[in-house]
Amino acid sequence: VMGLCMAKLDNTFTLSGRADFQFQLFRQLTGGKVNPHCDSLAPQDGTRRIASVLIYVNDDYEGGELTFDGLEHPFTIKPSPGMVIAYPILNEWNEHDPTFRHSAAEVTKGEKIMGYFSLRG
Repeated sequence: VMGLCMAKLDNTFTLSGRADFQFQLFRQLTGGKVNPHCDSLAPQDGTRRIASVLIYVNDDYEGGELTFDGLEHPFTIKPSPGMVIAYPILNEWNEHDPTFRHSAAEVTKGEKIMGYFSLRG
């Protein structure tokens, strides 16, 4: 799965095989939400993150929609199992880009499970 993901992401972000494979699994429990934020640039080792990748595992929950509100045309999506969402952290000038500010609505029933890793450049 990660190999297929990386092949598709490489075409979009021109990665040349660079990725942070410290894959993290997150649970958003009933009542949990994620406030609007932009992903950070610098991991602890001093490299720069250029993009974030979310991989959704389940859909047996209510709420938890993902919203990108920094875009010219903001949108909200209800992720489905197997859905991969990748978005840039840097703009075309290699500067931090607030365009992809995002949040996750409160999970009102069940728990949302998703994976995360970052691409570095």
